[in-house]
Amino acid sequence: MLSRFGYLSQTEDLCRLLLGTLRNVPRDAQADFRWINGEPGLVFYWDAHPQSVLVLTPDPDSVEGIHIVVNPDKLAHLRPAAG
Repeated sequence: MLSRFGYLSQTEDLCRLLLGTLRNVPRDAQADFRWINGEPGLVFYWDAHPQSVLVLTPDPDSVEGIHIVVNPDKLAHLRPAAG
């Protein structure tokens, strides 16, 4: 898998990348599982507003890709988190 940091070939590398990004998420953030374009994903909210979306592209034996969207224009159609 290619990331902006290079090619990730090990599960451990992928876990480090994802855990590193979670350090920047506020403690009161919420995550909501959703099907996004037919693929499993998480919508992350803080202050009840969508801030990012993480979508996994599955492969029969692994995860083929991870797509993260943080563009506010692309997230505008998502409804706010339930109170």
